[in-house]
Amino acid sequence: MTQLAARDVPLLRPSSRSTPPPARPADLTRPAIGAAVLAGLVFGIWGAFNQRDAGAFTWGNALFGIVLAVIGGGVVLALHRFGPLLPKEVRAGSWGAVTGIGVGFLVSLTPADWLWSSVLGLLVAAPTAAATLYRLNTRHD
Repeated sequence: MTQLAARDVPLLRPSSRSTPPPARPADLTRPAIGAAVLAGLVFGIWGAFNQRDAGAFTWGNALFGIVLAVIGGGVVLALHRFGPLLPKEVRAGSWGAVTGIGVGFLVSLTPADWLWSSVLGLLVAAPTAAATLYRLNTRHD
């Protein structure tokens, strides 16, 4: 019976192909930040003017618009930041959900019926999710 010396035991090194890179949030680029700011501004301004309902613009409308802008921009920024960690289908669905919920909410601020705002939100969410999924599946990184 022979004894193995320490020099006879091969070192086990993990293959670079067998281990995926560690999952971490994507770095935010200037276009991603710009898209989030622009989406927040549009969401906030649209919501503030829908809420006023042809009356005088008040500080309450301005505060409502600012809150909507922060929430809308924050959601878009979070999708840009953490979206690459999601599977393609979930990522596309989340973009569709965000746009559909946003449009449905903004339409619900008008005198329109709640059913119309729901239908319009779905009509915006479905093509947005489909287009995002198409883009994610055809883009080569």
